[in-house]
Amino acid sequence: TARLEALALEEAARAPKDVVTAALKPGLRNRSIEVVQLALAVTVNLKSATPGVWDAATANAYARYQRRIGYVGTDASGNVDRSSLQRLAAETGLFQVSTD
Repeated sequence: TARLEALALEEAARAPKDVVTAALKPGLRNRSIEVVQLALAVTVNLKSATPGVWDAATANAYARYQRRIGYVGTDASGNVDRSSLQRLAAETGLFQVSTD
């Protein structure tokens, strides 16, 4: 629900998490993915993703975000790169990118 999403955002904003790019790959399940999913929900309206899993819905949302920030063609593949991840972190304030 919208109320639960608002509470999750408030919690995430209070304690920004470190996110490692290498943790954001198809098929993986971890807290870093959950934090990035929350950021994608805010920026590109991610819906129907499995929480904490880098699934097709998450990859599609990440590709939408990449296109939104100017990536084109194969650069907007939904695969995480450090530059777009840092931009997502700065835009949302929900996490910080740590050294891989």
